Amino acid sequence: MTQPDNTIVLLGGGGHALSLLEAMPAAVAVKGYTAPEPSPGMPVRWLGIDKDFRELYTPGEVRLLCAFVYGGRPDLELRRRIIGEYAGWHFYTLVAPTATVTRFSRLGEGTEVMHRAVVNRATLGRHCVVNTGAVVEHDCRIADNVFIGPGAVLGGEVSVGADSFIGLGAMVRNGVSIPPGTVVGMGAVITSDISEPGVYVGHGRRIG
Repeated sequence: MTQPDNTIVLLGGGGHALSLLEAMPAAVAVKGYTAPEPSPGMPVRWLGIDKDFRELYTPGEVRLLCAFVYGGRPDLELRRRIIGEYAGWHFYTLVAPTATVTRFSRLGEGTEVMHRAVVNRATLGRHCVVNTGAVVEHDCRIADNVFIGPGAVLGGEVSVGADSFIGLGAMVRNGVSIPPGTVVGMGAVITSDISEPGVYVGHGRRIG
């Protein structure tokens, strides 16, 4: 299968899709987006629902980028299922022009590093989001499909399991391990390993 060029289709519309459009390098063309219905304010073409799109295009024609919007409690498993419907397709790895990703960092396919985010000698899996102004420090190991919210900070050597969510402004101390499927709430401070998945707020207090 040939590799597609820098022509992108977004999976999903709404606020995160608009942010992805703002973060695209100038050399990348966005053909349109898929969604259950047209999204107000989107400056690119609506390509219909996912089924319609897959009938019009083949994996070799375009790259994809997941713009699924989280609502309420984060549902990263739903995001994973959406991505899984496109097995065999190519995904674009986005680094915004104002982001910093050091040369010894490794980003998995489909990962999104947004404006002013910093990834410093870290390894990220596939389909992660490092949102605006977030920091992922040296030797962090981030598994697939992890969302790191705006302004969150992960100290050095943090390990985050797949399908986890680190909320806006959260802080994770260096060396801490977070298991798969964990939600760290907005502004939470995590100073020691989390032993089991759940929802953690404040100074590492589990509420769910």
